[in-house]
Amino acid sequence: MCAVAVVVGGGAVSASAAPVSPVMGKVSPVGVSFREAQKAQVAQAQAVASAEAVATGEPVVVDALTSPTQLTSALPDGTMQLEVSTVPVRVEQGETWVPVDTSLVPVGEWWEPAASAAPVRFSPGGSDQLAQVQTASGEWVTETWPYGVLPTPTVDGDTATYAEVLPGVDLKMVATTTGQASIYVVKTEKAAQSTKLDDLHVVIDGADLTKTSTGAVEAEAADGSGIVAGQPLWWDSSDGATYREPGEETPSPVTHDVEADRIAMDVGASVAKEEKRTGDDVTYPIYVDPDWASGISGSWYTDAAYPNQSYLNASASDVLRMGRYQQYRGNIFFEFRIASLAGKDIVAAQLAATQIKWASCPNSPVQVRTYGPQMWGFTWNQQNHSAWGPVLDTQNPGYCNGPAVAVGWNVTMGVRDKIGAVDIQLGLAPQDENVVSRRHFSRAATLYVTYNTRPDV
Repeated sequence: MCAVAVVVGGGAVSASAAPVSPVMGKVSPVGVSFREAQKAQVAQAQAVASAEAVATGEPVVVDALTSPTQLTSALPDGTMQLEVSTVPVRVEQGETWVPVDTSLVPVGEWWEPAASAAPVRFSPGGSDQLAQVQTASGEWVTETWPYGVLPTPTVDGDTATYAEVLPGVDLKMVATTTGQASIYVVKTEKAAQSTKLDDLHVVIDGADLTKTSTGAVEAEAADGSGIVAGQPLWWDSSDGATYREPGEETPSPVTHDVEADRIAMDVGASVAKEEKRTGDDVTYPIYVDPDWASGISGSWYTDAAYPNQSYLNASASDVLRMGRYQQYRGNIFFEFRIASLAGKDIVAAQLAATQIKWASCPNSPVQVRTYGPQMWGFTWNQQNHSAWGPVLDTQNPGYCNGPAVAVGWNVTMGVRDKIGAVDIQLGLAPQDENVVSRRHFSRAATLYVTYNTRPDV
C-alpha cells in the first residue's frame, strides 16, 4: 500500500516511508526468515515515522500497521502510540483509508454500504435473495427469504425497509459497522399471533451453521472462513424504544433452534414467555433481531435477568448496559488485540468510552478491571468471579439524565500485566452492585497505549 494521508485524532499525518511488503527484496536481509524480514521492515517504517514526528513536532501514522481497528503513530517525544478500537472505524479503499460509512448506495443489482470493513449487500427486491455478508477471505454467505418474492425496499441512510413481507410485518435490513441487522417489525398483536411467526426462519446458503459455547451461531463457508450471529433478541416499543434503540429494559431472548442451514425462531412463544415473566403486556410494534456480523467486534455485556443470553453483536443498536435496574443487573466487557505490544515498555494506557445515558441515577461510580481471558461474548452465567483482576481505575461520568459524555480510565497497570498476550479483556462494573444505578455506553470504545521499544542488545 502506498503511503497516504490519514485524518486521525490528534492531527496525525502519514509517514512517507516505503511501505512494508514481503516482496521488498532490498529491505529483507538475505538468509533470514520471512517473519524476521517483516519485523525488520516494520521497524524501519516505525523509525522513519519517528524521525518525521520529532522533526515536525506532529504525530505521524505508521501506514504499514494501519487496519480497520488499529492505528499506530509515532509521537514527537519519541514514543509510539497504539490505538485499538472495538469496532471498525476505517476501511481501505484503493490506496486510501477512509472513515466507515454505512449509508446504503446502489452497487450493481444490490444496495451496499458506502465504506465498510464488513461488506454486506441488500436485495433490490424481486427475488428471494435477501442479503449477503462477506467473510474475511472474500466468500459471500447468502441469507434467503423463504416466504416468497421480496418487495422493492425503501432506502433511508443505512436502512432498507421491505414493507409487509408478512401480514403486519415489515423487515428492516440495517448496515452496521460490523455487518448487518435483520429487524422484523411486528406491528400489531394480531400480526404476532400469525402461525408463520411461530416458526420464523432465517435461511443461510453457502455456509454451515453451528452453535458456539456462548449460544452465538457461526456460519462457516466452504473455505473455513465465517461470520457470526448473536443469539436472536426482541424488544417492544415501551419507554420510547425504536427499531434502532431498545428502551430501558434489556432486550429479551428469542426462543430458537439452529439447524444446518437455518435459524428457526418462535416469536409468539417468546412474547408470551416475557409477558408471563413480567406480568405486563407488550407495547407494539415489537422488534425481532437476528443479526449477522463479520466477527470484527470486541464489546458485549451480560445481564442477570437473562443469564444464558449473549449480547455480543452490535445489531442496529450501539448500546451496552451496566448496573442495576429492576430485575436487570449487568457488566460490560471490551476485548482489544495487543499482540503487537509484546516486548514493549508501556508508558501509559487509557480506555476511552462514551456514556450515552445514565438513567437510574443513585451514585455508583464505574470501575474498570482486567478480566479473563475467556471466550468473547460470554453470558452472565459464564462469568467467572475469579477471572476479575484488581480495580485499575474508578470514574463517575456525567450526571442524571444528562447528555452523552466521554470518559477515560487509566488502565496502564492492566496493560503492563498482559504484555505478551494476544488480547486483553477489560470489564466495567459498578462500584456497588447493590445500588440501583443503570448506565448505557457505546459499543465503540478505544484503547490508547503509549510505549517505547526496547533497543536490541
